[in-house]
Amino acid sequence: MPRSKRAQILMEPSEYEHLEQIAASRGVSVAELIRYAIRQVYPLAREDRYQLVESICSMQVDLPESWDRLEEEIEEAHLDGLS
Repeated sequence: MPRSKRAQILMEPSEYEHLEQIAASRGVSVAELIRYAIRQVYPLAREDRYQLVESICSMQVDLPESWDRLEEEIEEAHLDGLS
């Protein structure tokens, strides 16, 4: 997947404070809140979404041999993310 691109915007302090309050109430960063808003107003074209799905579906992922082991790995990753 290509690297992310950076965008810098300037806004009034009161606008930014408003975004900070919304982001805090949702438990996300201001950056994630802005990305979410952009996706809602300017969604990807259908062809772009299709290409993303195709890309995801073509990924080669090594999975454990059993569902029990997969569940254990998910729990371990979740616990690692909490610490």
